[in-house]
Amino acid sequence: MLHIRFGLTFFITFNIVLIVLVVFGAATVMDIRRERASSAESQVSHGMLIAESLAKELFAPLAAKDGKRLSDVTDLIFTGSDAAYVAVFDAGDRAVLSPDKMYAGRLKDHEFRLSTTENGIATSRVSGDLTEFAGPITDGRTVIGTFQFGFSSAQLENEISTMLRQRLWQVGVLLVAGIIVSYMMSQYLVTPIRAMVRALQRLMEGDSSAIDSVNSRRNDEFGDLAKKLRNSLDRIEKGVSKAVNDATAASLDDLKKQKEALKEEQERHEETELALRQAVEKLEAAEQLIAELKTANEHLKGETKERKRLEEEVRRLEMGNLVLKIVGDIVHDVFNQLTPIMTYAQMSMMDVEPEGEIYKRLQAMGAAAGRSFELLQRLVVKETSPLGAEIATPAATSAPVAQPLYPPPPGGATVLLVDDENDVRGATAEALRQGGYNILEATEGPEAIQVVEQYSAGKVDVLVTDVIMPGMGGKNLAERIMELRPGIRTIYVSGYGEESLVSQGLLEPGSLFVQKPINLATLTSAIIDVMLHGAQSLEIAQEPV
Repeated sequence: MLHIRFGLTFFITFNIVLIVLVVFGAATVMDIRRERASSAESQVSHGMLIAESLAKELFAPLAAKDGKRLSDVTDLIFTGSDAAYVAVFDAGDRAVLSPDKMYAGRLKDHEFRLSTTENGIATSRVSGDLTEFAGPITDGRTVIGTFQFGFSSAQLENEISTMLRQRLWQVGVLLVAGIIVSYMMSQYLVTPIRAMVRALQRLMEGDSSAIDSVNSRRNDEFGDLAKKLRNSLDRIEKGVSKAVNDATAASLDDLKKQKEALKEEQERHEETELALRQAVEKLEAAEQLIAELKTANEHLKGETKERKRLEEEVRRLEMGNLVLKIVGDIVHDVFNQLTPIMTYAQMSMMDVEPEGEIYKRLQAMGAAAGRSFELLQRLVVKETSPLGAEIATPAATSAPVAQPLYPPPPGGATVLLVDDENDVRGATAEALRQGGYNILEATEGPEAIQVVEQYSAGKVDVLVTDVIMPGMGGKNLAERIMELRPGIRTIYVSGYGEESLVSQGLLEPGSLFVQKPINLATLTSAIIDVMLHGAQSLEIAQEPV
C-alpha cells in the first residue's frame, strides 16, 4: 500500500498558493461582471439616444412614403455602430423598411415585436445576444408608424473572452512564482529545525559526530539557536571527557565541583531546549496567521457581494428619478399648449352670440381643456425623488375656467411679455392687446433687455416673464430689467409649481406668481393689483371686459 506523508513544507506552500488563486480569481470575476454591466449600460444609453433621434428623423420620409430617404436616414444614424438590424413599420403595421432574412422572419412573430407608447418614449429589452429598442415615429402630436432595431453583444463577449485569457495567463505566472517562493520560504524556515532535531536524536543514540551536522552559519534566530546548541554540546562532551580522565585522581571536592559544573551545563541545555520550543511556537503562530488570512479572504468576498447589491440599488433609484423628471417635463409642455387653446377660446367666446352654435362649440372646447387639465392634475403632485433630490413638477391646482379679462386701469398699461414658447406668448399678447393693453414681446432674456433699452414711448409698467427659459431665467431677467426700469413690477408665470421653483432657487419666496395654463382674468387682475397697489395677492378690483 502506498503511504503519502505531507510535511510542513507542503502545507505552507499549499496555503500560500491557495490564497493567491482565491484572491486573483475573485478579482477576475468582479472585473468581468463590472465590464459586462458597464458595457450593457453604455449600449442601452446609446440605443435610447438613437431611438429618440429616429422618432424625429423618420417622420418626414415616412409621411412622404419616400423609401430611399428612409434608408438614407437609417444608414446615416447607424454608421459606425454595431447594429444588427433596423426595421420601420407604417401605421398599418406594414414593413416599410425590412432587415435581412435572418431578422425579417423573427419580427413577423408577435413575440419578438416590442410594444411602443404614443407619448414618444422608446422601450428596450435584452433578448439573447441582442439588445433591442422600439418606439413610435411621431412629430410630438401624431404617430404615423413605429421602428425597431437591435444591437449585437458579440463584440462585448469577445472583449470579455480576451480579458479572461489574459487573466488566465497572469494566474499561471503567479501560480508558478507562488509555488517557487513559498517552497523556498518553507525550506528556509523548516530546514534548520529538522537538522537540529536529527542531531539531537543521533546524540541520544550515542553518535558523538552528530554535532558536526548542525549548521551555525545562519545570521538569524535559527543560526543563534544552532550555535548555542553546538556550544552546549561541545561543553557537555568536554566536561564528560574530563570527568572520566580525572576521576581516579580527583578528590571528593573535585567531584563535587564537577557535579556543580555538570549541573550548570544541564541548565544551559534546558535553556537551549526552551529556545527550541519558542522557535516551534513561532512556527505555529505563522500557521495561525495563514488561517486568519483565509478567514479575511472569505470576509472580503462577502463585502464584495454587499457592495454590488448597493450599486444595483443606486442604479434603480437613479432610473426612478429620471422617470419622475421626464413625466414632469412632459406635463409642463402640455400645460404650455393648453394656454393658447384656452386663451383663443375665451377671445372667440367674447366675439360671438352667447346662445349661438359657435359659442356652444367654444364652450365645449374650453370644457375639454379643463378636463385635460384635471387628468394631468392626477399625475403631477409635488414629489421627492428616491435619491432625495427635489423634482420640479407642475402644481396641482383646480381646473382653469374660461373667464373674461379685466381692462387696464385709467391711463393704460404697458406690459413687457417674455416667454420662449411662441404659441403661449402669441395668444396671451393678442388677448391682452384686444383688452386694451399695450404689449411689448420678447422670446428670451437678452431680447427683452434690448426691447426695454430701445423703448422710448413711455413707461413700462409690468414685466410678465416665464421662470424657466433657455440662457437667462426669469429671476435674473427681472433683476436686469429693474436696473433699467427701477419702478417696474414683475409677475412670474410657469407650468411648474411655485413650491418646486422656490425650493430650487429659481423663484424668490413671496414673488407674484401665476400658474400655467394662464387664466386671462387671473393675469389681468394681477397686473392691475401691482400697478395700483403693488399687491402680492390676486385681489380682483374691477369688472372684467
